Amino acid sequence: MNKRVTTMEEFAAVAGISRPTASKYFNDPESVRPSTRQRIEQALSHYDYRPNFLAANLNRKSARILGVLMPHISDPYYTDLVRTIEADALAEGYFTIALSSHGDPAHEAYAIDCLLAMNVAGVVAAPLGFASDLDAFDRLRETVPVVLLDSRVDVDETFIGTDNRSGIGQVVEYLVETGDTPVYFDMPHVNANSLERREAYLEAMEQAGLEPRFVADGNNYIGWDFERVAYEQATTLIESGTIRSGAVVCANDRSAFGLLAAAYRLGLPVGRSRESVLRVAGHDNHHLSEYTCPALTTAAQDITGLGRAALQALFEKAGVLTPSKQSSQDTILPARLIVRDSA
Repeated sequence: MNKRVTTMEEFAAVAGISRPTASKYFNDPESVRPSTRQRIEQALSHYDYRPNFLAANLNRKSARILGVLMPHISDPYYTDLVRTIEADALAEGYFTIALSSHGDPAHEAYAIDCLLAMNVAGVVAAPLGFASDLDAFDRLRETVPVVLLDSRVDVDETFIGTDNRSGIGQVVEYLVETGDTPVYFDMPHVNANSLERREAYLEAMEQAGLEPRFVADGNNYIGWDFERVAYEQATTLIESGTIRSGAVVCANDRSAFGLLAAAYRLGLPVGRSRESVLRVAGHDNHHLSEYTCPALTTAAQDITGLGRAALQALFEKAGVLTPSKQSSQDTILPARLIVRDSA
């Protein structure tokens, strides 16, 4: 077993080189002379040493770590965003540290302070939304380049997001064309997306010359437990007869999951078959949307495009990349209707 070496000073001593030379090698092996590189690599074969990447980053003038802040890291939508950003950042020689707000504004502010303490080169942040501590975001943006992703907050920063009006509009248009006047099943109003989607439903119904109808009010609930909230609301609405047949547009897929579960438990058939009395559609194209029963019709967000656009914008702000001619303060990507068996 190779002897364990715990610090760069110890490793430099056993390798017979200076500490700055060792540091230079671990930053870029090609930056030292071939003979020095050979000596270092020979020492590595005899000693168990791994440099502390985070500690080294704290001492760098040009940091190689990016921060990513998400509302809930357990949500596959946000997990996919992190995965895209992480992979593309690594291709440019940057590592990412992803932190979750866990739906808590105090935890979000704490995570921001942690990222600042790590000397990150920049941050891609998907804010909680209306509950976010704007002072914490001001501290962040005054220190490092910041790009806001998915959710708008009241700070003047580059924003990357989805065209909610396009997504909800496509869902409403499809449901109307296929025979039903859709009602709207709201989600808790946690961020600007929830309000934009509600407004998008109103606009789409007005354009179709139809009267909008809301069967759930997102103002009555707080928090991110969308499935549970939707399940409880849908159970009450179905049992009272408010929802019995027709079409329902859910503000997001997670709310649609709760509605589907309530409909199943109460014996209300959902889908496009002759036996079905209710059609349900959502928004986002959550990972599980394809595997619900029936599979969920939805408006898909371009998750890969969102992640890449956010990283591109961050690199441009940090001076890593030259701004493209198409660069703008905001980048809004269209959604895409996906028709499945639920509607």
